[in-house]
Amino acid sequence: MVKHRSPAEADAARGTRWLALLVRVLICWLVGAGIVRFGLNWADTFPYSPASELRYLAIAVLALTVAVTGTVLSIRRFRLSGRRPD
Repeated sequence: MVKHRSPAEADAARGTRWLALLVRVLICWLVGAGIVRFGLNWADTFPYSPASELRYLAIAVLALTVAVTGTVLSIRRFRLSGRRPD
């Protein structure tokens, strides 16, 4: 027996899904910002040299990769969670 949701229950579930997506995306970008913060603190422990610029670039690429990948995976999970099994 299949239980059907009322329109109010469906709207509440939809709102909860959107809120969960927003929280996941926010967490991903905060983790990326944390990587920048701690990475730059680490990079500044070395004396300045041309290699410092490469360290800064690597930290930025890592942080951006974490944030974008997390966002894409969060959106993918959001889209897949809305499907109903047949």
